[in-house]
Amino acid sequence: MANEISLTAGLSVVKSGQSISGILSALAITQSGTNNIGSVQNVGLTSEALSIGDVSTIGYLYVKNLDATNFVTIDLNNPAVASSGYATLKAGEAMVVPTRRTAHYAIADTGACDLLVIALEL
Repeated sequence: MANEISLTAGLSVVKSGQSISGILSALAITQSGTNNIGSVQNVGLTSEALSIGDVSTIGYLYVKNLDATNFVTIDLNNPAVASSGYATLKAGEAMVVPTRRTAHYAIADTGACDLLVIALEL
């Protein structure tokens, strides 16, 4: 089977009479691996690895901060540092990262946060 992974993303802004947008529509990716994971992980005030189960080579990583108040930082380094990670997700924010890195770390800011973590193997 081909094109098991589907990726759609967009970002736009309209302000002061100017408009900027970028759209990636319906990118279809064939998955050669077989392992995937989707889970909710509680991340506290101490750096911890994102749990990716048996996924050996992450092709795409989706992380959503499910907390209603606090932010969480995602980092490639351990320990994750709230001021220097590659992504800071405020309450309710999410990201999709094409990556081939096997380890990503997270740390919450003020209080523990639940994160929805989806890792797809390539």
